[in-house]
Amino acid sequence: MGQAMPNRRAVAALLDRFNAANRALTDWQTRVQAATSGLFTNAKQQHDRAVAVALATVPVPNLVASGSKPINAALTSAGITKVATLAKALAGTTSVAGLSTATTAHLRDWCATQTAAIAKATPLTIDFAASPATSLAIVRTAIAWPALTKAGTALDQLRTGQAQTLATLIAGISLRRLTKVGWWLTGHAQRQQLVAAVSALATGVPAFEAAVTAAVAELSQAQPLSDDAVMARFNADAASFYALFEHLGLAGMAPTALALDPFAVPTKSTASSPAEDEISRLLAKVAAIDYTNPLLTAQLRGWQAFGVRYALAQQRVLIGDEMGLGKTLEALGVITARLHGGATHALVVAPIGTLTNWRREVAKHTTLVPYLLRGEHKTAQLAEWQAKGGIAFINYEQVWRLPHLAHLDVLVADEAQALLNPDSKRTGAVTALAQQAPTVMYMTGTPIQNSLQDMVTLIQPLQPAICDRLTHGPQLLADVAFKRLVAPVYLRRNRAAVLKELPPLSRQDVWVGASALERQAYRTAVAAGDFMAMRQASWQAGETVAASPKRAWLSNLVTEALANGHKVLIFSYFRRALTQLTLDLEAKLLPVVTGDMPLAERQAVVDEFQMASGGAVLAAQITTLGQGVNLQAADTIVFCEPQLNPATEEQAISRAYRMGQTRPVTVYRLLMTSSVDQLLVARGAQKLAVFAKYAKPSAVAEATPDATAGTTSALLTQLVGSERKRLVRRDDDWDVY
Repeated sequence: MGQAMPNRRAVAALLDRFNAANRALTDWQTRVQAATSGLFTNAKQQHDRAVAVALATVPVPNLVASGSKPINAALTSAGITKVATLAKALAGTTSVAGLSTATTAHLRDWCATQTAAIAKATPLTIDFAASPATSLAIVRTAIAWPALTKAGTALDQLRTGQAQTLATLIAGISLRRLTKVGWWLTGHAQRQQLVAAVSALATGVPAFEAAVTAAVAELSQAQPLSDDAVMARFNADAASFYALFEHLGLAGMAPTALALDPFAVPTKSTASSPAEDEISRLLAKVAAIDYTNPLLTAQLRGWQAFGVRYALAQQRVLIGDEMGLGKTLEALGVITARLHGGATHALVVAPIGTLTNWRREVAKHTTLVPYLLRGEHKTAQLAEWQAKGGIAFINYEQVWRLPHLAHLDVLVADEAQALLNPDSKRTGAVTALAQQAPTVMYMTGTPIQNSLQDMVTLIQPLQPAICDRLTHGPQLLADVAFKRLVAPVYLRRNRAAVLKELPPLSRQDVWVGASALERQAYRTAVAAGDFMAMRQASWQAGETVAASPKRAWLSNLVTEALANGHKVLIFSYFRRALTQLTLDLEAKLLPVVTGDMPLAERQAVVDEFQMASGGAVLAAQITTLGQGVNLQAADTIVFCEPQLNPATEEQAISRAYRMGQTRPVTVYRLLMTSSVDQLLVARGAQKLAVFAKYAKPSAVAEATPDATAGTTSALLTQLVGSERKRLVRRDDDWDVY
């Protein structure tokens, strides 16, 4: 029996369907390529524009030609005072402003060097106000980037796979043979091959069509986003967008040298030293670590990736990155890497107010399911965690109640400045856990609260051998020597050094007077030796808002901020001040957050503030919301009074001024004239000086230890005594202090 001839019309239809699907494949590949390359093009345009703006503001310095001849006068007479103007004048000409050809050539080289340096220092910044079209295009493509890359990979695989296979099949099919004459002239073997090819085509073409449709389904079904929606997506999670930009290597997003080598110093000696050799070995050890794993779904910034590798290499470390640089993500990188590598149990100890944020970060950036060791289910959660493994959370107030843990591989102590009192139950409990766990991360942006000894206290349970090398006192070491000595255990990066896209931060001390009632209350508090009452003198319930300078100033600020769509964070240590704020601002203020507010209710208020479409005002106790909470929606911060420890203020500022902030942030500190506030401000400056010398990478000279204790009774007696002396003299001369 002869081989049946395939239906010529059906085969032709299959060929048409393949060609249509193949054209669709080509079209989608072109569109995806255009979109992905467009992101890089738009980013370069955005960055070039920012560089041009920067060049236009940089003045030409005093330049001297060969022979020590000043040339600025000639440039100025030609209208050239800025680097941008000079670069433009030098373009395409051999001489300018009457200068020699040789001098012009030197100027051209100098201009190129300056332009390159400024371009390197200028970050890629999304600015919907200054460059709306390009910013929207960049963010819109970034939102679609996962779908674009997924589709691009699938389409490329189809091109080299199914499309190529079907094209090979089709090359062997001739429609001329699918006629009576053609079929009669075709040999038996060729007929069998033709029938097999048509059969494969009949199943392959529909599968190919379906594969092309599936490859681009996410792109083709996506609903266009409005400009407002694009801006909202970016503002809600700018940190993730910039992480993607850095990962892709967009213009202006190269990691800084400090992000790649935080132990680098500006000047290096020509001869090698043992300290430098030790640092080199440490860096090589860190570079060899691969932290990537399927449990971690986040894209890390350059400095975060280094932090993860550093912690994995050293195992027991103090991460002192400035607040707002994403230490939480670094910890999750370490935890997931260890769990993926065979470890089973990780425990995070943190302030109670940060636990909700921690659990959200786990859900957002990992595939882990967290256990919460507090509340009515803590016993069951503890048993399940110990049995199954994974990541668990507990707050400092409960950690000392934990029974002995049979399993513990990774310990993270967040806001580790809570462990500075060696005699507290929490410190004892966490230290015991640190001795049990092979991998330990203490994390705090303020490792020095009062004196350099604070940092030594935190390092002791991590790497006591390093502390043994400080037997004669850390204050006897120059800052660079101290920094190199603690390099194996302490890592810190500052915002200004690595987070180039962060908008400006401005600070303003607002000195206000006092009403007669407030001044009398202040004098009464001084006479009674009531330090806390002295600090609250501006918040008298019997005084009107209009008569109280501090309250009137704050009320006016809130009114103006709300009218202009700003979001304001107000911090105070005192509930009395917050209660008065509630009465003064009424409906303008969200519910005040204090330590008594349940966690769920507290988080609901924070979420409402973050998601408010216009202006909003949130007031809180600084001890409650001043650490471990992300409030990037805020662009205005007000301290109702100076804090006893400047680190407390820095922690609070970093709730808003952190990775992901897209708007300039203004910080106001309200201070009462002729009061103890000036003493507190001066004392805070001294503490910050100690921190800057040792805890920051840019430390410069020797340290002077701060002999003043934190908030001891001796300190309070000293401050009150100073005020009593001043009031007896009835003058405002602060210089004597």
